[in-house]
Amino acid sequence: MSGATSAEDLQGLRKACRSDLRRCFEIRESAHENRQPESYHRFLEIGGASVDAGSCWVWEEAGRVEGFAAYDPQSATINVLYVHNDAQGRGIGDALLQQCCADLKALGFGRAFLSTTPGTRAQDFYRRRGWEAFAIDRAGDLRFRRRLSDL
Repeated sequence: MSGATSAEDLQGLRKACRSDLRRCFEIRESAHENRQPESYHRFLEIGGASVDAGSCWVWEEAGRVEGFAAYDPQSATINVLYVHNDAQGRGIGDALLQQCCADLKALGFGRAFLSTTPGTRAQDFYRRRGWEAFAIDRAGDLRFRRRLSDL
């Protein structure tokens, strides 16, 4: 056994609150493949709306947020999913992605969508989890979709 802790062992998934947003911004800004910098003020505006809507999740270990994800409950789009560089490879991204998809499925959506920059590790992460690339959007990002009935 590798000794790595799985996300199921950690039980750190919870709804985000506004006090998590500073740490979420730090995680987003420190991502190796983050190619879309955003001001903290703008992040608070968008992230705060997701928190208020109940559509933002965090993964917390030992009192520290290590990853977060948020979705749009109107368009069935997963808008963000980030895991701190030091916490990657432990199933945290999987747990966050699965929770967002479960929420969207519970809302009655048959498909979920997301976008990522082509040629990134994120692109491979989503493909390995059954997401299908189907288009390039106006910003040049790769659009993915997944049937939620497959979950």
